[in-house]
Amino acid sequence: MAAVPGIDVSSNQGVIDWAQVAAAGQKYAFIRSSMGRGGVDKRFSTNFRQAQEAGLLVGLYHLVRPEWRGVEQIDHLMATVADRKPDFPLVLDVELDGTDLIPPQPKSVEEITACVRECVNVLETRGARKPIIYTGGWFWNKKITPSSEWDAYDLWVAHYGSTAPSLPLGWTDWKFWQYSDKGRVPGLRGDVDMNWFDGTLEDLIRYAKGDVVVDKPAVLRARVTAAALNIRKAPDLRAEDIGDLKSGDVIEIKNVGGKGAWIEFKPGQWAAIAFNGTRFMEWIPGTPPRARVTAPLINVRNGAD
Repeated sequence: MAAVPGIDVSSNQGVIDWAQVAAAGQKYAFIRSSMGRGGVDKRFSTNFRQAQEAGLLVGLYHLVRPEWRGVEQIDHLMATVADRKPDFPLVLDVELDGTDLIPPQPKSVEEITACVRECVNVLETRGARKPIIYTGGWFWNKKITPSSEWDAYDLWVAHYGSTAPSLPLGWTDWKFWQYSDKGRVPGLRGDVDMNWFDGTLEDLIRYAKGDVVVDKPAVLRARVTAAALNIRKAPDLRAEDIGDLKSGDVIEIKNVGGKGAWIEFKPGQWAAIAFNGTRFMEWIPGTPPRARVTAPLINVRNGAD
């Protein structure tokens, strides 16, 4: 995996020697700018200026607070950023549900989803690049309503202690991966969050300029609509049951086979699209790959029968 190292910081890291950070090989930094509808990170301005002076590519992130309207938060974020020009799209940090407040003010899935949706929509109407969404499956899968719309936004995923990140529902790939919150980097005292960018340094630079990083091949994806769906070793109901998919899971279709409507989404992992007239998945809109007919002749019918 080609990957480029970087860090993310807030005022919790205190005074940072950004020249040392750059000399240690870190190529970019995400810096907390703002929180909710009024909070500003007290080291935001200094960190932003010094990180850029040290030659790092710099991004800014806003901590979304679901107890406030999205439009109020974006107004505050844009006022905080002012005329500064971060290298990456602005980041919306989605990891709070109101229970951290004193007293707690827990918000429902519907309320949190509406807040995040309003934040991304308002940012785009202000002429900003599509924002990056920072989150982890531990939060997103429980607190946000599943929707194919989320895959339109680049993902910065938080997942520790793994050789590959587990993705939140709605995404099939990631742009940045926060793989540790216990990193040590010269120029900082104490622990710092560590990240990878999915690509080469040249890809990262192109991304910072707003260019397309990689021309990825089109893929066909499907979302599980059944409450639970068996995963089998082969495209056959008699094949060994090796696990389950659950409602809302998004899979990338690698192969089709079997006597019925079966798809392979990972090597040796098959699931049925439908059986006895009952559908278990829905196609996700997008640009599907093309297929070549391998039989000498195949009938075209006006129904799936």
